[in-house]
Amino acid sequence: MENKCSTTVLILACNRSNYLSKALASVCAQTYKYYRIVISDCSDNLQERIKIKEVINEYKTLFPEKEIFFIQQSSRVPQALHLELAIKEVSTPYVGLLDDDDIWQPNHLERSIAILDSNENLGITISNGISINEEGKIIGFRNSLEHDPPDWRNRKECFHLLMKTYYGSTSGYIFKIKAIKNHKFYNTPCVDVHLAITIISNNFDVKFFKEASYFYLVHKSSYYGHNTLQYKIYRHNLRLWLFRNNGLQIISQYPNFILLFFKSILELAILGYKKP
Repeated sequence: MENKCSTTVLILACNRSNYLSKALASVCAQTYKYYRIVISDCSDNLQERIKIKEVINEYKTLFPEKEIFFIQQSSRVPQALHLELAIKEVSTPYVGLLDDDDIWQPNHLERSIAILDSNENLGITISNGISINEEGKIIGFRNSLEHDPPDWRNRKECFHLLMKTYYGSTSGYIFKIKAIKNHKFYNTPCVDVHLAITIISNNFDVKFFKEASYFYLVHKSSYYGHNTLQYKIYRHNLRLWLFRNNGLQIISQYPNFILLFFKSILELAILGYKKP
């Protein structure tokens, strides 16, 4: 892989200028240097739009050698649509996603790019994260350290993990742009796992890192809150959408998906959930 800007770091910003500076600082501190940064802002608060632009201009001044590209969307959009708009600006083989309120550890890019470079059929790496509060205190991990994730060559087990758990989050995702070919952007908060399902459905492998390489900030303005029941509803609806839009392909590769589909129908019925 040619080193010159092999990776695009994609940051989706929205009304959270007070966190963005730390996120950008963590990118600029990466041990892997061959990347460009694309920040897309869809804030609907005028003051936030101004502050976010000021933060980015500050980093352009501090790091003139970095390629930092900034887009301001015309209005606020859901996260999935925001990603669809921003990813059009990617011109590199690899993409690393970073939420505007999270912080990468210095080795985050280097560890993933090394294994992606070495394995042609590996489409994505998903890293564990350390959950912290606004004071920087560690309050847990995104995923348990007690259980090892499946071997990345065992796609059926990887698919099973993605469909039944909440492994990692957006900021732990680094993937090959070719691996998301024909991805259909669906308006779901489960943007990250939806990408991973597309990648594994496209016959690429998924590598999970149990060792954390980023900090996941938990705060009152986190996207979609931290309601476990609501997350389950989002996950069930994603399964239903996948069945309607890509069911035959998924079932041909992972037959147990049909059981998950009917389980989601049943659980949504028990919860009395009605799609708005």
